[in-house]
Amino acid sequence: MKLEDQKKEKHPKFLFKNFSMGKKRVVFLAILILALFSFGFCQSNFSFSQERIKNFSVEITVNKNSTLLIKESIVYDFGENLRHGIYRNIPLLNIKIKAIKVVDEFNNPYPFKIERESGYFKIKIGDPNKLITGEHTYNIYYEVLGGVRFFEDHDELYWNVTGNEWQVPIEKASVLIHLPQKLSQENLKFNCFTGPFGSKEKSCFFKLNENGDGEFKSERRLDSGEGLTIVFGWPKGIVKKPNIFERFFWNLKENWPFLISFFVFVYLFIKWLIKGKDPRIKKPIVVEYEPPDNLRPAEMSLIMKQKVEPFDIAATILDLAVRGYIKIKEVKRGFWRRKDYMLINLTNFDKEKDLKLYERELLMRIFKDKSAIFVSELKNKLYKDFKEIAEMVFSGISSRNYYFLNPEEAKKQLLNIAEKLYIVLYLSILLLYALTPFIGIVKGTPEPHTVYHTLVDAITSTSFFNLIFAGVISVFLFWFFSHFMPKRTLIGTEVFRKILGFKEYIKTAEKYRVQFYEKENIFEKYLPYAMIFGLTKKWAKAFEGIYQKPPSWYEGEFGSTFTISVFSSSIASCLSNLTTSFLPRGGFYSQSSISGFGGGGFSGGGSGGGGGGSW
Repeated sequence: MKLEDQKKEKHPKFLFKNFSMGKKRVVFLAILILALFSFGFCQSNFSFSQERIKNFSVEITVNKNSTLLIKESIVYDFGENLRHGIYRNIPLLNIKIKAIKVVDEFNNPYPFKIERESGYFKIKIGDPNKLITGEHTYNIYYEVLGGVRFFEDHDELYWNVTGNEWQVPIEKASVLIHLPQKLSQENLKFNCFTGPFGSKEKSCFFKLNENGDGEFKSERRLDSGEGLTIVFGWPKGIVKKPNIFERFFWNLKENWPFLISFFVFVYLFIKWLIKGKDPRIKKPIVVEYEPPDNLRPAEMSLIMKQKVEPFDIAATILDLAVRGYIKIKEVKRGFWRRKDYMLINLTNFDKEKDLKLYERELLMRIFKDKSAIFVSELKNKLYKDFKEIAEMVFSGISSRNYYFLNPEEAKKQLLNIAEKLYIVLYLSILLLYALTPFIGIVKGTPEPHTVYHTLVDAITSTSFFNLIFAGVISVFLFWFFSHFMPKRTLIGTEVFRKILGFKEYIKTAEKYRVQFYEKENIFEKYLPYAMIFGLTKKWAKAFEGIYQKPPSWYEGEFGSTFTISVFSSSIASCLSNLTTSFLPRGGFYSQSSISGFGGGGFSGGGSGGGGGGSW
């Protein structure tokens, strides 16, 4: 084939000629769709690109008390587009903003609406019933609290003047800053940045004008997404740093609901001082070598923690075995020969006088009409009995004058209030969720001053959500203080001190290792107590080499040599299985500020900023 013929075949005209009629139609249709899409896209962009900010000038007055009075003068050109007005969004990062007014160049007021949403102070300017076009001037006045930053050697204003979130270009941008007193340029620090967020570009300049005010200007047009940020510093003493009380009252207006939580805390603290704080005993904690007042493990745990947990009742079963009422036997069950534990009844517990009421009731609930039962058969079945058995433990302690009031009743007084408050909060949040579609509909309507809009503004306001959050904090405070309200008597406080002394004995058991050779069965006798203290390993370690055979109340597989560590591990496993017996299925139980100078500045940094657009 000739070279000329090869070139002809590669020419697009000849390539298209080789297409079949069907393929030509497909290609033509694809080109047409692409052209229409591109045309629509260009039309949309052309319409949007007609809008621009011809001038964005800002005037900032720094007051002696460190507040800022800001005037933003925005000359916005809508082009031929029909719009209602503009919106301005300013991030509320470490600052508070209060809008004063929005007027035109002739000081005529504009209708505007304010929202605090998603961390922004949003000003929506314009009449929803009126469309405008062409060039309009918007003068936005607002006050800023917390805009001045304080450092050891200077104070400064690090301010994002225009913001980097405008959807339209800004042809000119400038800012004029008035300080409480005039200073020479030698006493000032200044820097500025332009471009997109994070940019270090400095297409801007600073000068001190004839009136002694600082003036920054951009040297080029700022495109969509670009902004002007300035850093202006002055010596200490020109502006007063607000004290803690001033900052508190600044925040009070929007965050007043949190005063509710504060007063709830004060009320509960005073209530605790009067009705919950234990009498003070100045005696030191000394080691106790046996349980005070012959207290059982569950009773001791109650006095320590003000509550009874499933683990405490499981430790009671172990204590009953140590005392000879039941026997625990390790067994292998099922096809997979998994380890289980058998509880064997050894006595007629109905007639045993040494048993306490809750212990007798516990044995009755476990065995019923049986002489033996597997722990796996009890799993998730005794949780209905746990509450009644725990109440018996509370009742027994109350009868011994350790507390002024039954600990459970003392807790319930506050928990009942917390429960009612929780219900109110839950219903409020549920109602808010149900009203969400209604809120969306009302927000989309053009009448901003109807009763419905007033209601929606109240519901979606920051104060409303703060009120709900303050309620949540208050619920938590009632729940938290309820655990400290049971007040011990002098007798109860003394017993508590002795319990801590007995715990110290268990904790430092290795110091008394020589004495253990003389005291028979002391290891198993105090093992249930070591478990409620969470000191099983320490207690077992002190007896390594002393005990050579397992106790008579426990039968298991220990291999050729019995060791305390293996035995303790088996007991811990058994206790864990027993604990789950008192839990419902699926239940859970657990035991146990940067300166803008020195390289820190950039476009979009500091306070202020944000952006806006038309609507």
